[in-house]
Amino acid sequence: MVRLKMLRRLNCLLLLAVMWSVFPSAFGVAPGAATYAHPRLYFNAAEQEKLRGRRNGGSSSIIWKNIAESADWCVAKEHRARWVGVIHPDPKSENLYDRFYALAGDLAITEHLSFAYALSGDETYGTNARLWVLGLCHEWMREADGPTESGKAYNIARLLRTIAVGYDLTYDRLSRGERQEIRDLVQKVTTQYFADWYQTEAATKPEFHGHYAVVEWGSLGVVALTFLGEIPEAQDWLKATITKFEDHLLPLGLEKDGAALEGGSYWASTMQYRIFFMAALRHVTEKDLFLKYGDFMNCDLALAGIACEKNPGLDQNSSSVVLQPSFAQLNYYAPVMVYLAQEYGRAVCQQVGWWDHSMGQLEKTHYVTANGYQMLFALGGYAYVWNNPSLRARGNEARLSFLFPSVDEAYVRSSWQSGDIVAGVGKGELVVNAGGQVVLMEQGLHPEPAKGNHVQKIDDDGTLAKLESGEETNRLTLELNRPERTLRISRRVASEWQWSCQGKPTRDKNEIQWDARTKLRVVEGEITQYNPEGYTPIITVASGKIKLADPEPVKYPLVTVKPGTNGVATVEVQMFGRR
Repeated sequence: MVRLKMLRRLNCLLLLAVMWSVFPSAFGVAPGAATYAHPRLYFNAAEQEKLRGRRNGGSSSIIWKNIAESADWCVAKEHRARWVGVIHPDPKSENLYDRFYALAGDLAITEHLSFAYALSGDETYGTNARLWVLGLCHEWMREADGPTESGKAYNIARLLRTIAVGYDLTYDRLSRGERQEIRDLVQKVTTQYFADWYQTEAATKPEFHGHYAVVEWGSLGVVALTFLGEIPEAQDWLKATITKFEDHLLPLGLEKDGAALEGGSYWASTMQYRIFFMAALRHVTEKDLFLKYGDFMNCDLALAGIACEKNPGLDQNSSSVVLQPSFAQLNYYAPVMVYLAQEYGRAVCQQVGWWDHSMGQLEKTHYVTANGYQMLFALGGYAYVWNNPSLRARGNEARLSFLFPSVDEAYVRSSWQSGDIVAGVGKGELVVNAGGQVVLMEQGLHPEPAKGNHVQKIDDDGTLAKLESGEETNRLTLELNRPERTLRISRRVASEWQWSCQGKPTRDKNEIQWDARTKLRVVEGEITQYNPEGYTPIITVASGKIKLADPEPVKYPLVTVKPGTNGVATVEVQMFGRR
């Protein structure tokens, strides 16, 4: 009788085990995560082997080469993660930016090395990635000391997400004790912030839906997915994150025209953090937000402004994405574009994404504090995983002009070929990229754009495009003739018109030429001053209070044009040769 009862009990347990594996959601566990193996976020062990095999050929081998180059740089760093303490008072916010860039740098290196190890199995990368993950726990988790503060939630969220990703990717390098240490720390801090921040009205209200919201909630979601089955509270964290994404972050996070109110660089980072969470959510639980909310994953702003190929090295403002700062050029956009290409089948996204020849590298920036802390970004591992080598890159979309009323920006482009003419107007200021460089840029020369200088309209019949901006006293008109590859720009000014350009052009009277295929000519008015090194961009933060220590300062040509007798200056940008 006893033996029969034991057999029945054993059969019940076996049945429960089968149901757990086949129908995990019946137990409140997400489908696909029943075994809770690592890695799990973006690939499992079987998929990991396939990803490693791609390193030896095709487009993935190019990305891998860049990943390895940056990983070697990370390994050679003299120190690992180091916390930068708070200094009071901090009247110019110098300590604030030291701490922000120091954390950003340490997070980027940790994430980059973790992916480098996971995608290769390289012992050196694995050893160093493990030490950086543990270093974040031992050093930067001091950020969570003391009471919960909404002002600290942004950094805490990014820190927890990177630790979670590192834990997932380096799981086999961590000892049992180290895994438990990380779980205990993540559980303690996340539970605290979930109760004292994420559950507050400020964090859950519909109005909290922009860039900062998606970074904080997206990070929480990645943490939850990493520790499902290991930290009991992770289910609650995940449920709350999904609700926030579905109710606010996806339907409200971008404007109806697809722009981000904070600016184009915020569009890119918003999409990064959306995909960080949503891709992991689908891989771990099979819950797909991409299909249901595809209308809110608009990439028109990126397609409007991406102008040309990007080579490795530090970027300049608008050098490959017009109207955007140096840290938000094509390498900041490309991983998002290749993901959207394979997710929604938009071949043009794959084409412009692959103009980035640095794809896979750790992104270094001009943004360095006086104490040497540099803002870094790590998107290389994601680019490798998200790239679909079999997807054809093709610029086959008819739309070539874009208007974004929500942020007062407009763009016209001559084609989907790299280096063709792309012009953007933002809050009345013009940037033109042609031949693979900026040939005219008003941005940066004035502290504030002129008031009332808004984009009025775009008329485009596919052959000719006309963009009008400003009022009668400061009217700006662009006329793009696509067959002739010519952009005619007229600007009404009170006295003189001044702008900068990039590269090393030559000037001959009223003509400026970069190479055999790119020329600018003043057709109304005249160039009165041309200084080949007349403009040096100064990088400042904290509302101009802090001047950063640019590691590679540059000097641009500065051009001054006197308008014609009617107060209008007109220039013509011309492209030559075959596309």
